[in-house]
Amino acid sequence: MIISGLNEKMDKLDTIRSRANLGAILIGSGIIVFFPSMAILRSDGLCIFAVFLMVSGYLFLIGIKRRYKRLYKEVFVEDTLNANFENVLYVWNGGFSKQQIMNLSMFANGTMYKSEDYLRARYHGTDFEMADVYISCNGNNSSTLFKGRIIIFDFPDKIIRPTRIYSESFSYKTQEAMLHSEKVEMESAKFNKAFQVFSKSPHDTFYLLTPQFMERLMVLKEKYENIAICFDYNRVVFAFNERTNDAFDRTMLDNKSISYPREIEKVQKEVDDIKYIIDMINQIGG
Repeated sequence: MIISGLNEKMDKLDTIRSRANLGAILIGSGIIVFFPSMAILRSDGLCIFAVFLMVSGYLFLIGIKRRYKRLYKEVFVEDTLNANFENVLYVWNGGFSKQQIMNLSMFANGTMYKSEDYLRARYHGTDFEMADVYISCNGNNSSTLFKGRIIIFDFPDKIIRPTRIYSESFSYKTQEAMLHSEKVEMESAKFNKAFQVFSKSPHDTFYLLTPQFMERLMVLKEKYENIAICFDYNRVVFAFNERTNDAFDRTMLDNKSISYPREIEKVQKEVDDIKYIIDMINQIGG
């Protein structure tokens, strides 16, 4: 019965994805009708009809995308999270508030904030919460300030004075990172080339950035080019910028049929990154 129900959901995912073509056809048809009706035929009736087709197609695609995402999370994400973590609370269409993101003081302020895929859970006694976050600054030239994942960990037994670590390529970091902090050079030239470190207590930084910790951080950077980390007493924040795909997601535009093992493996890799970071920080002072 469980396998039958799973197969039914998998078939439904493929069906929903195929229906997205209808929305694209409506929009395309509207565009084809709109321009001749404006430039050649000058028909108000055809123009209105073309706009109707485009709007209908757009609204249809929004509805299809929402149904697809909700079912994808149910099939591939929720069970994987519950199998790996304790006390799981997962809200795929919820996230951090604008104020929560701004209070982190890790990024330059934007004018638009969006967040989804909220997760709160526990692993090896460590509580954490995470979400996908998008920050942009809309002006004459709209620019993306941050697009990626933010994970906030609570380590009650780790007391580390404010220290920020940015990969060299991380853009739009807040100037607060440099205020009342010292830039710290580590003994590893390779690490100094890859990361910038700012701390209110350089002595604590050398205690924090052990050779083992730096090595594991370099491994993480091979997967996520743009990383920002903030240690603030017992709170640790990791941010990964410029991700090509949102966490726990699969685009409807992918022409490949959905493979259950492949999608589960993809979600598990996302989960393993969280576990990797927790284990990495738990080694501090161990």
